[in-house]
Amino acid sequence: KEVEAKERALLVWDSHMKALIDSDLQKRLPYEVLHGAGPAPSYSTQAGHPLRCYTSSANWPNSRYCLGAQEVRIPVLVEQTKCQLLVISECTSDLTNIKTHPWHLQKFLAEISASNTLRTAEDAIKGFSFLQEVLIVSCPPRCDSRALEELNLHRSQILAKKVRESTMCERIKYRRLDLEEDKEILLRQSEDGIHFAHCKSARKIYTIAVIDAILDA
Repeated sequence: KEVEAKERALLVWDSHMKALIDSDLQKRLPYEVLHGAGPAPSYSTQAGHPLRCYTSSANWPNSRYCLGAQEVRIPVLVEQTKCQLLVISECTSDLTNIKTHPWHLQKFLAEISASNTLRTAEDAIKGFSFLQEVLIVSCPPRCDSRALEELNLHRSQILAKKVRESTMCERIKYRRLDLEEDKEILLRQSEDGIHFAHCKSARKIYTIAVIDAILDA
């Protein structure tokens, strides 16, 4: 008897993708999970890791990888993978890259970041008939800057509101990862207050939060 093929879920993250544990994703999710957690088969100075997105738009301020933006890379990856579920993480670098701007401009750009990510999700739904749903999840908390963590929360609130108001709200969802209680554990051993891929317990916490968000959506 033939085994029915699993639907595909494509997870598109920034460098936080390295923190996710592939075996847990494959075991607990009812999908064939595709992602860019492993080393890059090729690496471009303009595009970075070919399976990750670093900013929401190609012209984002101080962008290091203009060709590794969500609006550029996600349509290509969706087309290549023929996924039924697309999971997009907010871009940490969108906020980091504007930290020297005046505060009012940072808040404005954080809202633009939210709009960019939602537009990419909407365009994917409209552009690919095989894509059934898109889930957008919050990026991890950070302890490198209280202002940036406040900005992080502001963007999440704006994005959640925009998703609810979208004409595609039946097929696009937003979930804020349940990490607040584990924030201290998550970032205790972080060298920069943002990344934690080297810490096994932090990776486990983060992976479980992502799995729970996908199953909840």
